[in-house]
Amino acid sequence: MACFAPPPRTRFAAATGRFFFKAAGVGCIAYYACSFLDFSGLKFITAQLERLLLFTYPAFVFILGALFFGKKMTVWGGASIALAYCGIGLIFLGGDIATGENVALGSALVVACAFLFGLSQLLSKPLINHMGSSLYTCAAMIMAGTVVLLHFLTQQAVSGTQISEALDLPARIWLLGAMIALFSTLIPSFFVNVAIGRVGPQAVATIGMLSPIATVIAAIVLLDEPFGLIDAAGTALTIFGIALYTHFDRRAKKAGL
Repeated sequence: MACFAPPPRTRFAAATGRFFFKAAGVGCIAYYACSFLDFSGLKFITAQLERLLLFTYPAFVFILGALFFGKKMTVWGGASIALAYCGIGLIFLGGDIATGENVALGSALVVACAFLFGLSQLLSKPLINHMGSSLYTCAAMIMAGTVVLLHFLTQQAVSGTQISEALDLPARIWLLGAMIALFSTLIPSFFVNVAIGRVGPQAVATIGMLSPIATVIAAIVLLDEPFGLIDAAGTALTIFGIALYTHFDRRAKKAGL
């Protein structure tokens, strides 16, 4: 519970409207735009491919950090990212999880999500340092939730659907939605932002290495998705590339580069 203790009084005092406004903007990117793109892409591709593409977001942290945030772009870091995308390319060339209609569209949407997610992590770091992780997360998610609600109301108005009709869903769907909101969005968001504040956005990517493996297992067991040898090789190559990147990134930080 210590992680969620309110930030010091000085942080609350320093968290002026300007910082709340910035946190709200980053929250719209991280919790609204990313979610919308991710779920839209998931309609066209397998869960395994979606998770693997999203897993490459450190590539955008690496590139954007070097271009706009004053971070070093190392040769080893670039080679590691290239290796990760070789794994993605291998899957697209002959894998079973990258087949079907509109795979290109679905993949593009998820890659756009990964881009925005990487950008949001870079933008959130100074805000978390200034406001504290709990205050930042609350401000970001409140604004994102407001935008989601406005999106829903606008969509219903444009389509001519009554709100009561759109909300008339089975109890099981409401339960699943509540569980996703609480256990897959709200709680993880606090944990991730605490981690970003403590160790930085690059190091947080290390923890995400478990995500593709867990998704592969769940997709095979629960969704009966295919998973062949080429898929296994491409997944392993991508995970290894991202792991290598995080290793070199940590080593560069220790060296003060």
